[in-house]
Amino acid sequence: MIALYLSGHGFGHMTRACEVLAEVRRLDPSVPLAVVGTVPEPLVRRAIPGELLFRRATCDVGLVQRDALRVDEERTAEACAAFDAGWEVRAREEEAWLRTVGARLVLADIPAMPFDAARRAGLPAVGLGNFSWDWIYRHLSRRIPSLAASADRAARAYAGATLLLELPFAGDLSAFPHRERIGFVVRRPRLPRGEARRRLGLDERPAVLLSFGGVGMEGLAPPHAPEFRWLTPSDVDGRIEALGLTYPDVVHAVDVVVTKPGYGIVTDAIAAGTRLVYTERGDFPEYPVMVREMEPLLACEHVGNEELLAGRIVEPVRRVLLRPVPPVPDLGGAERAAKRLLALLGGGASYSVMPVILAVRDLVFRSKILAAAERLGADVRIAPRGTPLDQAARELGPGTLIVDLGEAGVLEQVAAAKGAGATRVVGFLGHLQTDLMERSRLAGVDEVLTRGQFVQRLDDILRGG
Repeated sequence: MIALYLSGHGFGHMTRACEVLAEVRRLDPSVPLAVVGTVPEPLVRRAIPGELLFRRATCDVGLVQRDALRVDEERTAEACAAFDAGWEVRAREEEAWLRTVGARLVLADIPAMPFDAARRAGLPAVGLGNFSWDWIYRHLSRRIPSLAASADRAARAYAGATLLLELPFAGDLSAFPHRERIGFVVRRPRLPRGEARRRLGLDERPAVLLSFGGVGMEGLAPPHAPEFRWLTPSDVDGRIEALGLTYPDVVHAVDVVVTKPGYGIVTDAIAAGTRLVYTERGDFPEYPVMVREMEPLLACEHVGNEELLAGRIVEPVRRVLLRPVPPVPDLGGAERAAKRLLALLGGGASYSVMPVILAVRDLVFRSKILAAAERLGADVRIAPRGTPLDQAARELGPGTLIVDLGEAGVLEQVAAAKGAGATRVVGFLGHLQTDLMERSRLAGVDEVLTRGQFVQRLDDILRGG
C-alpha cells in the first residue's frame, strides 16, 4: 500500500498528488492506495479511479488565512505551537496506523509529521512538492519568532525522507537530503474546449474566470464590462459535476483566469493554454519564485490587490488577451513520479523511472552503458556530440545526466544543465583525479564516481537509484 498524506493548505497539494496516484493506479492497479488528510473526500475519489482507503486526519497546520490573499501570521503561530505540542502523540498514532493497514511506502505533499511516522514504522517516505514548510515558517519567523521552532521541527522530519520528487517553481528544499526533479505534475482538460464552453453556456465573448481557491475572496465581484463573459465561483461551484466537467475543463473553456498564483491554478492554466491575470499574495516566499518562473510559460499580466478589490481588472484582461500563448512544456511529471514510487516499492527494472541523458564521448564507456540499458530496458537518450549540456537537457527532457568529468569544459556546464531540466548529474573520472573530484562536487555534480565505482553502480543509476 502507498499511503498519501496531504497538507490541508489549499487544494493544489491534493490535486497534483492525486494525479500521481491516478498514474500509479493506471500503471499497476494491484497496488492498494490510501489517502490521509482533511481535504474533501469526494474530490479525492473523483481524481483517483478505483478503490482507495480515505482517512480524515489533520496532518499539518499549513497557514491560517484571513482570506485568499492574506496570511494570519499570529494565528498560524498559535496553531503550529498547538500542533507541535501534540506531535509525539500524532506520530505514534500514525506509526500504528501505517503498521495496521500494511503500508509499504509513505508519500507526502508536503506535511512534515508523516515523515517522522514513516521513520518510526521503518518505511520509505517520499515527498512531493515545490516548497516545504520549514522554508515558509523560517521566512515568517522574522516577524513571528516562535515559528522558528516549527521550522526546525519540520526540517528534522524532512531530513529523514528517502527522496523528494521536486516540482518546478521550487523554493528552498535543502531540508531534503535527496531530491529528483520530475517536471510538471498537472491536471489536464478532459473535454475539447468548444464542448466545455457549450456546457457552461458561454457565447462568443472572451470568458473570464475569477478563481481564488477554497478560501475565496468575499465581496469580489466582476466589473461592469459586457464585452466579456464573467464567471464567478457561484457560477461554477456546485455545477461542475452536474455538467460533466472538471475544473481543468473550466479553465480550458475560458480565455482568462484572474487569480492569485499558486501551483495548482498556474499549472492548470499552462496545461490548458489559458491566459492569467494574477495578483500578489502577501509576504509568501513562494510568490516571487512562482512569478519569475511562470512568466515564460504562459501569457500573464499583473494586477495589484487594490485594483483587484476595486474591480479595476478590465485593462489587465484586455492586455493579457493580446499576449501570445507560449508552447505547452513537457507535462509528464505524474507518470515519472508514479514510476519512481513503483520502483521504490520493488518494481525495479520493470519501470523505466526517468530517462538517462548520455553525454559521454568515450566509445568504450558509451557502449558499456548502452548495453546495460538494453538489458534493463532503461530509456537512454544520447546527447549529440558537441551539443552544450543545457541544450541537451532541454531537448531530451528531465532525467539523469551522465557525464565524463575528464572531458574538457564539462564542469563549467553542469549548473546550466541542471537549470535546464537535468534532475541529477552523475559523473565519472579516474581514481587518481582527486582534485577534479572535489571541484566536481563544488560544481554541483550530484554523484561523483571513479570509473570502477561507476561500472559497479551502473545498473542502479540506470534504474534511477
